[in-house]
Amino acid sequence: GMPYDDLDRWRGPYPANVLADQFAAAAAQLAAPVARLDRLARNAEANFASNLNQDRDMVLALQLTLASAADQVRFIVQRNRLRQTGDAAGKRSIIDQLERLIRAELQRARQMHDLACRDSRIGYEAANHYFYVPADLVEKVINCHWLLGTWLPAQRRKHLT
Repeated sequence: GMPYDDLDRWRGPYPANVLADQFAAAAAQLAAPVARLDRLARNAEANFASNLNQDRDMVLALQLTLASAADQVRFIVQRNRLRQTGDAAGKRSIIDQLERLIRAELQRARQMHDLACRDSRIGYEAANHYFYVPADLVEKVINCHWLLGTWLPAQRRKHLT
């Protein structure tokens, strides 16, 4: 099953910040291969360019997934800190960080949707068949909009007024 935001259970022996940093580092390491595949595809003959673009999309999907995992950890940590922080300046900083995380996730969900619509292999995982499908990514975009338009303003009212 998916433990969703039960970070303490699914992070294993790793401190949350270490886990987030490792996911982010792995995602960052994929930026150069994505750029290289993109460059190669632009300079390749049409039949090779198609394959290179598909390879780039697969690597980009992995990069987005790892970046999303890093930010999910960070979101949970910050959301939990918000509940425990007493001073207004600290709460404002945390809420601003949560907004940045949500906006980044919204952008990634849109990119991932485009990738999954182009290639049905993206989102596939053998044990679960489809780990996610384009409709799941649409739902994620809707959820991010709800977080930005409803949840975040409620947090600002609750913690900053």
